[in-house]
Amino acid sequence: GNLLGAESFHLQPQMTLGRIGNIAATQIGESAGLGAAESTMASVSFRLKGDLDLALKSIGIRNLVIANQQSQSLPVELERMTTNLETTPMVRFSLGQNYPNPFNPETWIPYQLASSEQVVVRIYDASGHLVRRLDVGLQSAGDYTGRGGAVYWDGRNQFGEQVASGVYYYTIDAGDFSATSKMLLLK
Repeated sequence: GNLLGAESFHLQPQMTLGRIGNIAATQIGESAGLGAAESTMASVSFRLKGDLDLALKSIGIRNLVIANQQSQSLPVELERMTTNLETTPMVRFSLGQNYPNPFNPETWIPYQLASSEQVVVRIYDASGHLVRRLDVGLQSAGDYTGRGGAVYWDGRNQFGEQVASGVYYYTIDAGDFSATSKMLLLK
């Protein structure tokens, strides 16, 4: 059935820093009064731009009023807040700082992809000579910052020899995205 009647309306939210008030109001259609039924009148979605734990502790509903056509308050039962964390591709490409840095003899190079791409990481010495090429292969969009996903470099050149202490540069190429950062090998 049609829970919301033709006379439903929406109020513009009153927004201030850290608070959203008067999200919506509506008139329930005639069919809602027929028998006892469960239905969802509203759901609220947020786009997270920060710490998930802090956001979940900060979200609450206060002063919720449901009234009938005679403006009499009706009892309201709220379900516990649930989270539906959708897995969405990263919205940007990025190259992170290697870790540890300085390192000896191995390091991890974190990155993020906004779309599926062939990924290649090149290591250069301070003179700009290619030391090692790491062909990562086709990677799906996502976050590759942990040790299980970041690019691993064992501190060896293309011949398998341990490289000398010093400054090195690493470049990532993924489709049209390219970025370079600096790292330090200390023995």
